[in-house]
Amino acid sequence: MKKRQKIILACGVVILAASIFISQLLVGKSGQKSQTRDSSKPGQRARLVSTQKVDVRKVQAFIDITGRLQPEDQIEIYAEVTGILLSTPIDFKVGNQFPRGSLLLRLDDSEAQQSLRSARSNFVNTLASVIPDLEIDFPEASDAWNQYLLNFDVNQSLPDLPEPSSNRIKLFLTARQVYSQYYDIRQAEERLDKYRIYAPFSGSLTQASINKGTLVRSGQKVGEFIRSGVYELETAVSTDELPYISVGDSVMLSSMQMGKSYRGEIVRINEQVETNTQTVKLFVRVADPELKAGMYMEGRIRGRMFENATELRRDILVNDSKVFVLEDSTAVLKAVTPLKTSDTTAIVRGLQEGATVISENNLSSFEGTKVVSEDEQNQLN
Repeated sequence: MKKRQKIILACGVVILAASIFISQLLVGKSGQKSQTRDSSKPGQRARLVSTQKVDVRKVQAFIDITGRLQPEDQIEIYAEVTGILLSTPIDFKVGNQFPRGSLLLRLDDSEAQQSLRSARSNFVNTLASVIPDLEIDFPEASDAWNQYLLNFDVNQSLPDLPEPSSNRIKLFLTARQVYSQYYDIRQAEERLDKYRIYAPFSGSLTQASINKGTLVRSGQKVGEFIRSGVYELETAVSTDELPYISVGDSVMLSSMQMGKSYRGEIVRINEQVETNTQTVKLFVRVADPELKAGMYMEGRIRGRMFENATELRRDILVNDSKVFVLEDSTAVLKAVTPLKTSDTTAIVRGLQEGATVISENNLSSFEGTKVVSEDEQNQLN
């Protein structure tokens, strides 16, 4: 008997729970229907949105570029002779600035100097032995060579030799080794100049592999030198945009690090197209003492001019080909033709002059919604 009562009690609990669940379900559906009816009422509250008026006109497109600055002039410095690095007015160290024509580095040339003086002295002896024969065989040329010998200084560079007045005199001097010794000394003088290296332009040292007192060997790379304040930005543009740019075009560059803008100029455009990317390299020259090699820059180049077009924010486009237009207080999705897009803007065609575009994003499920523009709301208030 007790077992039967328990079964009846359990069944009653199950039936009660089922009744409560069904009643709640019916109430929920009724509430949803009521809410649906309420939302479809003609008097529903309109959503406030920001808008902009369509201005159909000529729109200038811009080509966005990026790249890093490289020195316009950069040279690698190599030693052409062997010697110990000596001190200079400006130390040969990274970061030091050198005016054009100033001494970059100096190697010990004392041994080369002594060898050159010895060669000049031997040349004097040769001339002294030749002149007496000249006075006998070619008296007309002896005065010029005598004067040359009297003015000769072993500590100075060789002056030019007197011009022979005839081939016979020239052959005579050649046989006495006058010309061979002369050109050997001139070669040694040229080599002596290589113990000093001067700045070809105003700039700074960006690499230095030697210090004062270091033995530098012939052919050794000792550093790198760049022109200060003048740089090139290497970038690339697509072949579609290439017809609208040319050498000499102005470019506005900006730097996030510096927080400033700089005016550059296209100086070179490569003739070869990169096969993988279908882009062409171009080089923009920019000059400013604040800039540094390696800085990342962004820029804009004037591109194509589009007729009968409108420029909008790119983020308000739906699927990159549609926009919401305000018509009779309702959001209506309109198809447009994209002409040119960038990271932030889009140039499109297909909108009527004076139309009102909803300039808000994330509206993909917004069609048919009642809306009111912020401008209209402000006028009413």
